[in-house]
Parts: sequence; structure tokens; C-alpha cells
Amino acid sequence: ARIWEIPSLRLQAVLTEHSDDVDMAVFAPDNGSVATCALDRAVRLFDLSGLCIKTFWGHTGNIISLLWSKDGKRLVSSSVDGTVREWDIAKGIQVSCYDIDGVRTDTIEMDTQGRIIAGEDRGRIAILTEGKVHYHTAHQAGIKKIVYCEEQQLLASLSYDRTLAFWHISETG
Repeated sequence: ARIWEIPSLRLQAVLTEHSDDVDMAVFAPDNGSVATCALDRAVRLFDLSGLCIKTFWGHTGNIISLLWSKDGKRLVSSSVDGTVREWDIAKGIQVSCYDIDGVRTDTIEMDTQGRIIAGEDRGRIAILTEGKVHYHTAHQAGIKKIVYCEEQQLLASLSYDRTLAFWHISETG
């Protein structure tokens, strides 16, 4: 992965610690660091000079998606191993692991309540909160991407079944 300065497009840093393809990179909410996930089954945290600060291990399959909590204290990762994991940045440890029935999960989001929302390969949306997983049938094929709009409390899901759906996310589920 590489960090480029905008608008000059000058190369700022090269993030070289992964041993396989990087699938996603996300800047921290304070823009002071960047997290990456890769096919090497690691989540890595880098400073903006490219120095690897922390590495998180635990997934047994390729890691596909990554997001920061709004406060920047946690990272969330999803994998082809059928788990979604939360990582405490300060402590450098995993704080939760949700089993999504062993089903590949390509995409994750977080709502205003701090609940993790995952789109999985059977076409279900999983709401993850307080150690529990609640499923909602959404599509007839796997979900490739979900996007949460905080202002409208709407979730958009895009599926391999060639449909796009919009969902109102309530405070209760």
C-alpha cells in the first residue's frame, strides 16, 4: 500500500509489512494513522511515515474489509473465515469475535449506536452487538457492499443478485 500526498501526488510513504495482497486501507478518524488488511491474514496499523506500529492476528482466512470506530479507539475486520473481529488499538488486542455462521463477509459498516453491520455471502445482513448476531434476509445472493448514511439512518446494500436495496436502521435493530 502507498500513501500519496494530494494534490501533488507526491509519494509520502510505502507500507511494506504485508506478505500478500492488501485488500483495504482506511485512515483513522483523526487522519494520524492508516490501517490495512490483507490476504496474509493480518491487520496492520501504520503511522503516516510508513512505520508499522501494530499488527493484529486472529483471522484464519484472508481479511477482506476493515473499518474504524467513530472514536478511533477500535478497528473492525471481516474475513473469508466467517468472522468479524474487533480490535482495541491502545491495548493491541482482540476484544470481540463474532461468528457469522462460518460465512464469508465482504463488507462491514458501523451505525450511530456503534453496532457493526455486516453483509455476508448468503445475502443476509448481520447486526452485531453485545456479543450477539441478529440476521436479516436481504438478498438472494451474497452482499458485496454495504454503505451506511448516518444522517438519514439508511443502509444501502448491493448484491451479486444484481439488486440494490435501502434499509432504515432503527435504534432497536
